[in-house]
Amino acid sequence: MKVIGFIITSFVIFLGVHQAFGKGDPVLDSIRIHISAASDQMEAFNFEKARAELSQGFLKSAIRSTPELNYYLHSYTAEILYYEGLFDKAIQYADKAMHFAQEKNDSLLIASEYNLLGLLYQSINKSEKSVPLLKKSLQWYPANGTSLFPVSRTYQIHSNLGQCYFELKDYDAAAKELHVSLLLAKEAGSGRGQSIAAWALGKVKHAGNDNDSALWYFNVADGIAAAADDADAQLVNFQEIATVYFSSGKKDEALAKIRAGINFLNNNENKIGEVTRREFYGEAARIFLSAQQLPDALEMQTRQRKIDSTIQVSSMRNSVETLQQFYALDSELLKRQIENRQLQQTLSQERKIRVAATLIVLLIGIVLFFVFRNYRIRQKQQHIESANRMTSLQNQKTIETLQLREQLSRDLHDDIGAALSSIGVYSQVAAKHLDGNPQQSKEILDKIQASTYRTMEAMNDIVWAIHSRKDNGEELTSKMRNFAAERLAPSGISFSLTASEAFNATYLSPDAKRNLLLFFKEAVNNAAKYSGSKTVDCNCDVQNGLIVVAVSDKGVGFDRNTIKPGTGMSTMESRANGLHGHIEFENNNPGTTVKLIAPVLVQKQTDNQH
Repeated sequence: MKVIGFIITSFVIFLGVHQAFGKGDPVLDSIRIHISAASDQMEAFNFEKARAELSQGFLKSAIRSTPELNYYLHSYTAEILYYEGLFDKAIQYADKAMHFAQEKNDSLLIASEYNLLGLLYQSINKSEKSVPLLKKSLQWYPANGTSLFPVSRTYQIHSNLGQCYFELKDYDAAAKELHVSLLLAKEAGSGRGQSIAAWALGKVKHAGNDNDSALWYFNVADGIAAAADDADAQLVNFQEIATVYFSSGKKDEALAKIRAGINFLNNNENKIGEVTRREFYGEAARIFLSAQQLPDALEMQTRQRKIDSTIQVSSMRNSVETLQQFYALDSELLKRQIENRQLQQTLSQERKIRVAATLIVLLIGIVLFFVFRNYRIRQKQQHIESANRMTSLQNQKTIETLQLREQLSRDLHDDIGAALSSIGVYSQVAAKHLDGNPQQSKEILDKIQASTYRTMEAMNDIVWAIHSRKDNGEELTSKMRNFAAERLAPSGISFSLTASEAFNATYLSPDAKRNLLLFFKEAVNNAAKYSGSKTVDCNCDVQNGLIVVAVSDKGVGFDRNTIKPGTGMSTMESRANGLHGHIEFENNNPGTTVKLIAPVLVQKQTDNQH
């Protein structure tokens, strides 16, 4: 064993000397080039090109990399996912980046990653979790630190912390942090940083009813944005200034500012993002409506709804495509890692053979060393093969989930197509009878409005099923309560919902959530229309491996054997069939209970996430 130890030590020293006097590593240099290109593309908001550069960097990192380069690959990927709205996936990459920053023990990289994690949790409405992360970012930030590529600056951290305090309604703390951010951004010569800090201070002052200060800060932010030709930020300031005017009772100034903003938007539409335009149209519609400017309010609402439709469909498509690209990258990266290990093993064997030829006197020791080495390699290969099988099963499950979401997206496409066709037909008929028969035209327009509402409700249900934060019973009951409140309260019908802990913890696939929600909606609608009851109750439970959702009223009741089957019952039965379950009806004397009973795999949400 001493001979083997001497051989290994000599071999390692030989390789170390060879690398120390050799040239730079071309693989690491190539990864640095890809990260630098990705940074430039991100600065120009070209996230698709930036993602392509990082993908190439990831693939080459399978050959060889360093903790520092791995940090930038994962951190920049998390930042791109943040801008694309895939916050959960972004948090996963940010956590990995934090691991590499801590492995390198670089305080600047650790501080920057705490800032990104704080921003990500703020984006999913968890500001109370963001604040301690952002405070850690400031604690870790070194007085004098350098980085290979751009990282977070202190004025950005103070700005993010101030906006978190604003969301938590701690306006004094928010104003303090934002003032610091404004000063630091000015020292750093960052116009965008100054603009964001001034805008956020305007929001804080407006929330504290200090409208004069709010206007001053919004005008400062607008001037900085105009100097930088940042049309997106300029439109936001048009909106905020108009809002302050209106809340101050200066209706004419508010209307003038909104109309100026509309003209600015019309002239710079290609420079302004869809989300910013949507928010502006919404606020403009609110101000016009409050000022009794109904035609203008209707036009703004129409523009906002058009953008809503575009954003929802585009967001789902982009999310699916982005996730597919990341899963393809993960698969390719794993393949490259395996190939690289095999190549490294081959090269290692060749180097060992050459060393053995020069050290013939130690041949026996070298042979024993290789036997032992090969035995360990076989063990590692078996472990890798086992890990690959587990990864394959996990990827298959992910693909099945994506296929289900694609199906729901097609359903949404079909619903929208059918609704648009009917609206088109109704519009032609309404136009034809507009002069000759205004009453008939009004009836047709009412049908168009109803069709539009139904389509938007269906779109919201599908988008909710796909993109809700939790796939469990608790998320479903929250949606059910909201619908019942909107449907029953206007008719003076009280509603109560009880759900067991087992039901709240039950994992529900997007398709299962959608079927249960549509059954519940149909049952509540039937109770509201036909029962005459002043109360409707819902109970959700899991019994003997079966999920049970029951909707009860205290109305006139009915005999299923004596009524004609209609669309409502067919709808409820089809939803039960989609869950491999069935429907049961009970007469309560008075009232009726309808139950959906279906087998569902019960597991805790944390288990499902694992």
